[in-house]
Amino acid sequence: MAKVNKTQAIVDFCKKNPKAKPREIADALKEQGIDVKPQYISSIRTKFGLTRRRRGRRAAAAAPAAAPAPRATPRRAAVAYESLVEAKKFVRSVGDVQKAREALEAFANLQ
Repeated sequence: MAKVNKTQAIVDFCKKNPKAKPREIADALKEQGIDVKPQYISSIRTKFGLTRRRRGRRAAAAAPAAAPAPRATPRRAAVAYESLVEAKKFVRSVGDVQKAREALEAFANLQ
């Protein structure tokens, strides 16, 4: 009696019947004398890429998308607000915004 390659039988059947469910595949292969469980069929289909792709969250997460703009979290907003308060104090101490820009450019050139 020849030994049957169960994996190859599953792959061949799935290629001929791509919409067949694991239980249907198990029943069809049992008629051919090959005894396999639906769980094994599911793992083989996944391993060989024979499953249909689902739409929704998983497909959307796997698809490359443009990077979304970062949202301001409460912590970032608090840091930005504190920075603005400090910048306002600096502008007042220098005189006006133009003088503050000149001072910052001079500071940048020092480094």
